[in-house]
Amino acid sequence: MLFIHPIFFPALANRDSDDLGPVSLRVSALVDKSRGLGKVFYSLGLRRGDFLAFYAPNCSNYHPCLFGAWLCGATAAPGDPALTEKGVESQLGELRPKMVVCTRDNMGKIKYATVHNTKNT
Repeated sequence: MLFIHPIFFPALANRDSDDLGPVSLRVSALVDKSRGLGKVFYSLGLRRGDFLAFYAPNCSNYHPCLFGAWLCGATAAPGDPALTEKGVESQLGELRPKMVVCTRDNMGKIKYATVHNTKNT
């Protein structure tokens, strides 16, 4: 499983989930962000049949992540950012995603889950 640092979301790099960018996006910006993320995901090996899990609240960066995964032919699996570490561990254990994207305030839970799922395989 590959953990993606929020640096791929420049708007998220130094923010918590209560401050995640603009309230709305123009369609052209949505398309550009989606294609940009799709290229990043593809360059990191995300392909048809793979799963990309992401943990983020509803915000202007939510849909570009979803669409970027789809552009690679992958299945996007949004997770509940309010889950506990054990809940995230269970979700990721069942899903076995190729990549995980999250906001900064969820990184601890994701790291916990990936470490424990690696030990259990």
